[in-house]
Amino acid sequence: MKSKFWVLVAAIALLAPAAFAKDLHYSYVEGGWASVDPDAGDSGTGPMMDVSYGLNELVHLVGGYADTDFDTVDMTTWEVGAGVHRTMREGFDLVGQASYMEWEAEVEDPLVNDVDEDGFSLAGGIRKMFTDFFEVNGGVEYVDVGDDDDTLLAVNALYNVNDRFAVGAGYKVGDFDTLHAGFRVNFGKR
Repeated sequence: MKSKFWVLVAAIALLAPAAFAKDLHYSYVEGGWASVDPDAGDSGTGPMMDVSYGLNELVHLVGGYADTDFDTVDMTTWEVGAGVHRTMREGFDLVGQASYMEWEAEVEDPLVNDVDEDGFSLAGGIRKMFTDFFEVNGGVEYVDVGDDDDTLLAVNALYNVNDRFAVGAGYKVGDFDTLHAGFRVNFGKR
């Protein structure tokens, strides 16, 4: 499963047309590795992928996938939704997003049942280009899945290596602190 993930990311990177790094793009594929540290229990790591497709100058579609391996639990998270973005001035956008989420937890202990729950997330924040190649974004996200809810604070930094490729890292603080690093492939228009 994980090898298929990386093959998909590589194929999209090779087939995607170039974009201009100086703009904030809403059409991209982002892949990387995440480390998750819950308030209770051991931490885990695994691959993650986010996609976004800009429909027009206001609306974008989003999706996400993460597969985190903890000591006795394999947690898979899926997300699909839509967002709006409003340009306040060149290189500075306000962003809002709503998503449907699903968590699947496979537990290695035969006495404990697997978990499959769904819910939603709402997020709001800003994206800011400080130079033609360096972006910082951050915001607040509320997640409500099953019987659990959490409010997270997030910050991300992204360096555009060229017109198409970027590398970055980010951190989310909440009940599940998450540190991630990876790469992004921009494609299409804003």
